[in-house]
Amino acid sequence: MTTMMKFPLCGDSLLIIFMGGSLMAVFGIAMVRINRKAQHQVSNLVYALEILTILPILCWRVYESCRELEEMHEKVLLVQAAITTQEPSTSPPTSQQDTRWWDFLSKYFRENPIAAECYVPPFPDAFRELIDSYEYEGEKVDMSSPRQCSYSKKTDVRGNPKETVILGEEVARIQNANGSSHTPILVELRGITLRQLHATNANIIARCEKEGWVSTFDGKSLNPDTVTLYDVNEYIVLPFTKDSQVSFVETLPSTAGTQPPRFFVSHWWGEPFVRTLACLEQFVKDFSKNSYDSDDARGGGMTIDTPIWICIFANNQWHINEELGQDSNPMKSPFGKAMGESKGTISILDAKGIVFTRAWCTLELFMTFNAKKNDEDDADVKNRGVWGVYTAHEHTYKQYRSEYNNDYSEERAAVGIVSGGAPYENSSYDTSLRERYFPMELIQMSRGIDIKSAEASKEDDRKRILNAIAGIDNLEADPHTDHVNYTKLNDAVKGAFAASMPVLNAAAAAGGDEWTDTLDRFSKGVMTDTLVLDFRSFHPCLSSSQARELMSHVPSTCDSLNIGFAEGEGEGAIEGMIEWIGKAKTIKTLTCWDCKVGNAEGGKDAGIRLAAALEASNHVASIEFLRISHTDLIVSGNVSEWASVLKKMTALEELWLYDVGDYISDEEKSILHNATHASDIGGI
Repeated sequence: MTTMMKFPLCGDSLLIIFMGGSLMAVFGIAMVRINRKAQHQVSNLVYALEILTILPILCWRVYESCRELEEMHEKVLLVQAAITTQEPSTSPPTSQQDTRWWDFLSKYFRENPIAAECYVPPFPDAFRELIDSYEYEGEKVDMSSPRQCSYSKKTDVRGNPKETVILGEEVARIQNANGSSHTPILVELRGITLRQLHATNANIIARCEKEGWVSTFDGKSLNPDTVTLYDVNEYIVLPFTKDSQVSFVETLPSTAGTQPPRFFVSHWWGEPFVRTLACLEQFVKDFSKNSYDSDDARGGGMTIDTPIWICIFANNQWHINEELGQDSNPMKSPFGKAMGESKGTISILDAKGIVFTRAWCTLELFMTFNAKKNDEDDADVKNRGVWGVYTAHEHTYKQYRSEYNNDYSEERAAVGIVSGGAPYENSSYDTSLRERYFPMELIQMSRGIDIKSAEASKEDDRKRILNAIAGIDNLEADPHTDHVNYTKLNDAVKGAFAASMPVLNAAAAAGGDEWTDTLDRFSKGVMTDTLVLDFRSFHPCLSSSQARELMSHVPSTCDSLNIGFAEGEGEGAIEGMIEWIGKAKTIKTLTCWDCKVGNAEGGKDAGIRLAAALEASNHVASIEFLRISHTDLIVSGNVSEWASVLKKMTALEELWLYDVGDYISDEEKSILHNATHASDIGGI
């Protein structure tokens, strides 16, 4: 934008004009005297008197106009300074004027959206937190130089890193002709780290109230707790990337190269950024542990430098149509590409459940729940189906830690429900302790999810998304009002919530229709990883019949089942598991830990039925890990049945039969040992 010129009509210029007018009047009078004998003396005198009368008035009006022009010039300069990167040509206003003019600019931007889009903060250090440094928990965090992203390949059981692995590749930074620079990265590799998100939040805190930000929705004044992602886009992303004309992640000087996302984040832009950040901070803590291969496969090892993909920061907001591409299929959009790089999806659930009414969010869930279908044999692809839903909710988390023999508590700002539990947890009992704080009213909202009613900012996007979910080739056609894939997706979301311990516990305590309806939703889920059920988590304890009903309703898509501490309800749990084995599609891991029928004869018979169910199924060729420990299911009276099924388990790698020595002889242990194909044998 061209710099404005200073108006010349001010100060001494006004005095010169006034004096010039007076001289003209004197000159007129002199002319009358010189031409006294002229034929039109009277007429000249009249003209001179008119000049003497009118000229002072004219000079005064010119004076006033110049003052008005001067004031208008100051106003224009302030507007100019606010919407360009140039310094105002006048001295900075006083603090009182500052407040007055920011009020004026706020109103101006609301009435002139084009100018608002071009907004660039007038302060030279407006983006200091993004390009220099910021303080976090009392420490200075450098943002001025490239920093490669990473994750913890190995940690101890508390999540403390033992081995750190660099993610992505370094990319040379490009210097643009206008003085800006950026790191060119493919859109699906533009993850953002928690360190960079903290910088964004620090920038919000530094500028929001100082600059008088107002909501893009209703024009109300904002504070750091009410700034949404819509506002972040307006006041940070667009002005920060104005010169580079690329994405936020590419423009950040701390981006060293590609930042492949370990997780994809599904969210609604209208949620306050501080609440979204609280959810992501808790998620990173819950997924920090990476002690076993199973933790790594599920996305464990998250740190402050591990990237996650968030559309507002990854997409080029200046050229969003070009970014989304020419292909109208939303599955092939940057969203779909980024999900292909990720281990799973984390949904940020707002207080009103709006995220489940947004078409793009429902598509992301559809792709998450259907990820395994791309390649059944690819374990990495399978685990892209990991789904967690987090919501901002302040609470005091409490847990008894047996290893320290004390009670542990900590203040948390968010809580999540994770399909299969978070890596940080060692059992479903730990999972239940964490998930019990999830607001039940939000869980109840999931029951009303209806994909066909999802909304989008653009009607064309909504059509294409619904048609893509339905598998319709013509994405531009009017979408079906109902479709089997809509129902499957609705069931998948409802089933994921129903599988959480807070829901199962509450439903079991309520009994009746609530228990029946919950089990129905639970069974329709599409869980593809390990389901862990620790029966100690139920208060009050389940009856044997409830345990049977629960186990028989485990989703057929689940390929790994781990049940533990079913004693009083043990017989029902085993019978329900036998029923589930007959319905399950593929079983790779089966664990039964501390599950006891309670009497020798009952344990023997239940063990015979379990062995027979496994032998009769096609799972004998797929089970890789079998762990039946601390139970009364393998006793002297059924060793031959167990030996028979073990011989047929050709894929078995690990067999744990700890504590069965109390029920069988050394000779019977040898029979079982010789029957198995497993290389890792424990307990016999």
